[in-house]
Amino acid sequence: MNTNPTILAATTDSRVLEVLYGQPDIHILEAHTTDGVQRSLGACHLAVVDAGHLLEGGLTRDDLAAVLEKASTPWLSTGDFLADPERHLAWARQAARSRDARQGFAPRTVALLSFAGSGGGVGKTTLALHAARRFRHATGLPALVGEFCFGASGLAALTASEDDIPQLYDLASDETLEPATWHDVSLAPLDYAMARLLRRQDYEAWYNRAKRRHTLLLLDVTWPNDLFPAGVVDRWLIVAHAGRRDTLYSALRLRELLQGEGYTADVLVNFYHRGDGLFLSGMDYLARIPQHGNAARLSGELGKYVLDAIYPNWSATMERRRLRLFGGRRKEAA
Repeated sequence: MNTNPTILAATTDSRVLEVLYGQPDIHILEAHTTDGVQRSLGACHLAVVDAGHLLEGGLTRDDLAAVLEKASTPWLSTGDFLADPERHLAWARQAARSRDARQGFAPRTVALLSFAGSGGGVGKTTLALHAARRFRHATGLPALVGEFCFGASGLAALTASEDDIPQLYDLASDETLEPATWHDVSLAPLDYAMARLLRRQDYEAWYNRAKRRHTLLLLDVTWPNDLFPAGVVDRWLIVAHAGRRDTLYSALRLRELLQGEGYTADVLVNFYHRGDGLFLSGMDYLARIPQHGNAARLSGELGKYVLDAIYPNWSATMERRRLRLFGGRRKEAA
């Protein structure tokens, strides 16, 4: 296992680079833009960041400050680093010895969809929460779960959120409001009746702002939905129930419709057990997600299947740490 530390240098001060490049065991990442810091943050053990000297990309400096505040990767300014570089280098080396090498994960906005005619109940919201919690816990990078469904918020119900937490309508109406959190994951629940008071363009603008402050956004979507801003999504995953043929046929039909609109979508088959194998043998799908007796605990255990579909390198990098989620804590696998 590689135990050399990785340090992100996002500064214009040459003294920091002189110190770092003088350490033969240090792997150095350099970033000159706010977007570069966001992409690299999850791949390092320590970051030296001077946000005021970075070029702004899609991420503003204020947005980057919010990302740094939520990230679990330790970071410090150039002045703090240069005040005692040996101490900080020693800490980074110790951090590298205590965990596997880290891998950066690019920002993604993912839609987990089901066709409105399939009647729901395929587990989209549950999978989104599992994936967001696992991602946040494993990488320390900020994650958000939102929804575009009909009726009252299923997201708020599953997370047992209080009635007065900001709904998407509130968040889009008042830019000073911050999303509520559940296990350090941001939430954007939607009450459809209230949400119809604003336009789809208003929600698109809010999600474009949210994308600057979160690395992974997972949207629970019932398709079609007149409020859903499809333009914010860069990964489409259709969820079907292995035990309900109507949802499987609907998933294939929805994929055809999305392809007709220029989107590339894959199908995830949820609630799978051995008896479903024969029926699924002729179906084109990306992954099977096994039925899990404790799925309602939302501990993050099912998240790996969704994250594998979003990040092809997920299992090869994060899962080899041999860390699993149990009740929100890290535990060494046997």
